[in-house]
Amino acid sequence: QSTWDSRIWRFREELARQLVLLTELYTEREIDEYIAPLALTLSADKVAEVRNAAYRLIGVVLRCLNTAGDEELGPPLVASLVTRYALCPKWFGRHTFAVVCQHILEESACPAHQFIDTLLPNLVRLSSDTVANVRLAVARTLSRYMNNGGSVQQLSSQTLNETLSHLQNDPDKDVRYFATPISQLDNNNDESDYDS
Repeated sequence: QSTWDSRIWRFREELARQLVLLTELYTEREIDEYIAPLALTLSADKVAEVRNAAYRLIGVVLRCLNTAGDEELGPPLVASLVTRYALCPKWFGRHTFAVVCQHILEESACPAHQFIDTLLPNLVRLSSDTVANVRLAVARTLSRYMNNGGSVQQLSSQTLNETLSHLQNDPDKDVRYFATPISQLDNNNDESDYDS
């Protein structure tokens, strides 16, 4: 039985990876109708490897839907992400939202206005979450975006700067570390911070 379960989760992980490639073969409507629901289902899987593959799939699916020319396709998926994950009472759902946002930014999956209006306010709210792992995921998402050359002007510079500044003063040292821009990291200070 355990061998079979092992194969099943590996199948689900491979399915998520293959669906990323299959998005190129289908129309935006077909992606919306068939692949997007699978991506959301796989993003809630019990196995981390499956979820991680599904997070990337969500970014790719959203990019396909938003570049389709049909402005009706992307917003429902974004709204579903907010409802399902950002507003989730369980910390794991809120953490998932922050990680999915990272993939959305990496894939340039939605227009800046859509991110600013719908996703960014939820990320900002989660930067004050009671669970350190959620704040860590938010810090990682925003700092990776900034460190990879993301334009602050595109995503409301004042909001981003305030949020990252707030996270740089977080009580959790891991959150502080990931919220700090690479250019400001000093190896000596960070090593001593982790020694304590």
